[in-house]
Amino acid sequence: MEKDDHSDYQLPTSFKSSRQFRTRKKPDRSIKKIDIAVNKLFHKQIEIVNNNYKLPNPNNMFSENTWSIDDLQKTKIKLNEIKNTLSDYNPAEWRNHTRKTNIAEHIRWKLKKDIDPELFTQAWCKFYEIASTFPLIPEEVNHTKQLKTIHLCEAPGAFVTSLNHWLKTNKPSIEWNWRATTLNPYYEGNSLCSMINDDRFILHTLDCWYFGTDNTGDIMNIKNLDALIDLEKDNIDKIMLITADGSVDCMDMPGEQEIIVSHLHFCEVVTALHLLSTNGTLLIKIFTFLNVKQYL
Repeated sequence: MEKDDHSDYQLPTSFKSSRQFRTRKKPDRSIKKIDIAVNKLFHKQIEIVNNNYKLPNPNNMFSENTWSIDDLQKTKIKLNEIKNTLSDYNPAEWRNHTRKTNIAEHIRWKLKKDIDPELFTQAWCKFYEIASTFPLIPEEVNHTKQLKTIHLCEAPGAFVTSLNHWLKTNKPSIEWNWRATTLNPYYEGNSLCSMINDDRFILHTLDCWYFGTDNTGDIMNIKNLDALIDLEKDNIDKIMLITADGSVDCMDMPGEQEIIVSHLHFCEVVTALHLLSTNGTLLIKIFTFLNVKQYL
């Protein structure tokens, strides 16, 4: 009697670890679809080009009456209607749902497993993707080998650690120094709900952080904003990159997030315009731009 050949059935011939018996599987089509979808997300870019644009005369700024774009206001209404439906869901269950349906979620897990970056967060990923996709670091830096950066509303510090990783990986010869601002986590007058409850990075880099004349770190205070500008204007280093990652708690009025955050964005942009050197880059986080205050 001939011995049966079980190879066609992928059956084990001994009781070893199951890892020894990998079944032959065809490439999973769903994985390919996910890869295609993720690649589309990474290439979701919009470039606004206007070669005739000139900065307005400062004397004429904010002199027009408030106006709006009807299509954007309709979009805002629809968006808020959808947001309102989320109040019926348990927050923990909703976060779990969004995490599972995020087709790029496995990227964070893979990065943490393979690279284990310093202060790894979603913001870390955002910055690294932007730095790898766009010419965030001006060409001039490649010649001077010097880079000075300012990071507004930076806590807990993921943009800084991400930039550090990017520079060490892509431009190791560049000498880099930086300064950051944020609401001071050690100032008792600051509201706990307004601050980021994570000082792991700040604690070990305090010399690089500036909290203003009143020690709050609030750049919406004009005295702190002016003090930061004066501090850096005395510095001979050219500031070639400014990042602004600020936001404001909008839990009480989620439907008016843009209006609530617009003043902070204004202060971030004003600070950047004062400090940036010629050909420098500003990277600012804006959630949506449906309200006129976001683009005035």
